[in-house]
Amino acid sequence: MSAQQRNAVVTLRSRSRKGLLKRIRLTYKTDQTTYSFVNAILEEARRNGNEGAVAEHLVGALLVWRYPDQVIPVRPHGCRSFEPLEPGDYFVGNTVFFVTLLPWNWHFDQCESAVNAGLAVYLLVPERMLESARMYATALIEASFVIRSVESFVSEIVEWKAGFSIAEVKLFLSQLLASYNQRICSVEPDKSLLIDIPAALHAVHTHRLDLRTP
Repeated sequence: MSAQQRNAVVTLRSRSRKGLLKRIRLTYKTDQTTYSFVNAILEEARRNGNEGAVAEHLVGALLVWRYPDQVIPVRPHGCRSFEPLEPGDYFVGNTVFFVTLLPWNWHFDQCESAVNAGLAVYLLVPERMLESARMYATALIEASFVIRSVESFVSEIVEWKAGFSIAEVKLFLSQLLASYNQRICSVEPDKSLLIDIPAALHAVHTHRLDLRTP
């Protein structure tokens, strides 16, 4: 780990000890769409001041959950910026994924380099920043790549894998959040990034486990 990485980790530990941030807690409503639930997670994280970290780890957890045979890196939030030789935050197949709140010039430079290397590129941002990201991309580079919101990317994969079954969506969301929390516990000293799994989703997950118990 480089000196810059160690300094980043020390900063997170300091913030955690001082209790400056709150653990993420929210309610899952029975009539709530998957998209709005993911959006609620990011909005709560934004209020706590850690939207970027939550978005990055949520996408990472999603890719691990969806593609268990792939090697998806787990690192503290922000550390990849100190490792410029890595192609993106995550890499699956021939596709690079970048996750950020609002992309800067160096994000677009990396996206363009990846496209020129023959890779497909996804740039993922919160919905509230989507229009700005697309405007910046149009103005700065000519390379063709996908810019999507974290909310739509996560919700679409969950719903497709669930076969658009409401019960399966709830189960998969609980599994996704459990995977997310495992990532936080393994690399982030700031445990305020953890998400309390809503009772409605936790109950579905527990019930499914009970059914599988001999």
